[in-house]
Amino acid sequence: FLEDELTSNHLCFMGHSRIEEDHLLNMVVAHFLLRKTQFVSCARDGYKALHELLDREVDNGLEEHNSNQCLVCCEEQALRMADTELVVASPEPEINSNLVSKMS
Repeated sequence: FLEDELTSNHLCFMGHSRIEEDHLLNMVVAHFLLRKTQFVSCARDGYKALHELLDREVDNGLEEHNSNQCLVCCEEQALRMADTELVVASPEPEINSNLVSKMS
């Protein structure tokens, strides 16, 4: 970046919501603040939070977003499939006819 571009643009750094990575993020943000960069912000929960914020508009909101290759989309799809398999695999509770007849 040229020095002029840094002073007129807004820099937004994305975190990952993991302490190790956010520590590095804090150092990078501090560097630009010490250089008196005017517009600096930090998205702490990073790409996943942005992804969730956009929700159903993610394909329109993120340029070149590919849901087949996106780690967040793939993770969400895997969780949905696992939940579906649990529901399908859960046996229906059997009604014990002896217990029902004793209650009648």
